Amino acid sequence: MASSLHRSWFRHALTTLLLGWLAVLMIGGSDAAASGADVDPAAGVAGLRSAKQATKKGQCGRKKRSATRSKSSARKCAKARKQAARRKRKQPPAQPLGSQSGPGAESPGVQAPPAGAPAAQSPSQSSAAPQSPELPITDPHGYYWGAWIDGHRNGGEKPPWDMAGVLDLERDVGKGMSLVHFGTPMAYANGKDYFAFPRNQFNTIRFRGSIPFFSWSTHAMGNFGHPDFTLRAVIEGRQDAHIRAWATAAKAWGHPFFLRFNWEMNGGWFPWGERYGSNQPGEFVAAWRHVHDIFTSVGATNANWVWCPTAEMGSTLQPLDGLYPGGDQVDWTCLDVYNGNNPWKSFSDVTASTYDKVTQLAPDKPMVIAEVGSTEAGGDKAAWIQSMFRSLPRRFPKVHGLVWFDYIEPGPGGKTDWMLDSSQAATAAFASGIADPAYQGNRHPQLTGSKIPIP
Repeated sequence: MASSLHRSWFRHALTTLLLGWLAVLMIGGSDAAASGADVDPAAGVAGLRSAKQATKKGQCGRKKRSATRSKSSARKCAKARKQAARRKRKQPPAQPLGSQSGPGAESPGVQAPPAGAPAAQSPSQSSAAPQSPELPITDPHGYYWGAWIDGHRNGGEKPPWDMAGVLDLERDVGKGMSLVHFGTPMAYANGKDYFAFPRNQFNTIRFRGSIPFFSWSTHAMGNFGHPDFTLRAVIEGRQDAHIRAWATAAKAWGHPFFLRFNWEMNGGWFPWGERYGSNQPGEFVAAWRHVHDIFTSVGATNANWVWCPTAEMGSTLQPLDGLYPGGDQVDWTCLDVYNGNNPWKSFSDVTASTYDKVTQLAPDKPMVIAEVGSTEAGGDKAAWIQSMFRSLPRRFPKVHGLVWFDYIEPGPGGKTDWMLDSSQAATAAFASGIADPAYQGNRHPQLTGSKIPIP
């Protein structure tokens, strides 16, 4: 009988002990969840420490106290609450999202990029507008930002076929890109083999939280004189089969993207410009409307059409009045802006007159700077970049996107040093500019619908 009572008492004691431990674990876990503690593996020791502190706070903060809690334990909890209150009073106000600089400042998203690169941000988070003590900004707003990158950063393929260049630039400037710019012509040089809709590359960009910014042109690569790709040939429908197939694939992809079509049409250097070859006045708009109508007919409304002249580089550019296809054909306007030291001009000096004309033609459209760059020769590139960031919200309020041309390639003035890493000073100036929370990081992995909203 004694042995039986002993065993019964032992089982009861063991059961009580196990239930007690289980209750502690369950209460601790629920407190951590209630306090909002989230242990992110990417956050490392700091994340674990934050979760641990939140759990402790939850255990001491419960209104219902355990009947077995000692007076000593109650005193410890009271002391902890007082210390937490003092710390809270001393803490500075929380900074808006994106105010941190440096790799890892962006919040995790759908797919984390490799170590050292900023992760995608949650699409539900918003950023604050830029402010400056110099001049008040009466129309505060945000920006998408990104780059068009060649293979010089990694010695390999260009992004998005190889994303190493994107990750390298993001590490340099300390923020993830909301836009990744790349492009292809319609066809290869023979005019018979075509570039298909780049679904895999679009997915690579989207999965990391960025938006594809795609430049597409009606020409055969390396064969500007191909007769089947003149503006007249496009208007006559010689490329309709490929255009329809590409647009159908874009619709099937199903997510919004920027489509910069036949850009810098006011210059004479591209085969889709009216001053090139046998092209005639009026044909640019007719060709644009023909291609746009095909997209509309197959329901590819997720293509956000970007009309993009080049900014003033002299008096040789074609007037824009006859080149604008109309508000029903364009979602975003655009400019390409370069300082090639011929002569040296600030961002505002290069941009202002063409910006004013574009906003006169399309006053209700948002604008993106799809290519921007400056040489180091003849002036201070870092100061040029700083001036650009200062002038954007004040002089150019329609601009809501900025894409740096990170290439080594001959351009205006014969210069080639457009890349951001042409000097440490240039990189630092750009990093300082986009550290402003108005410049959104890669926070758009779940962007849906047809049209890309103004940030």
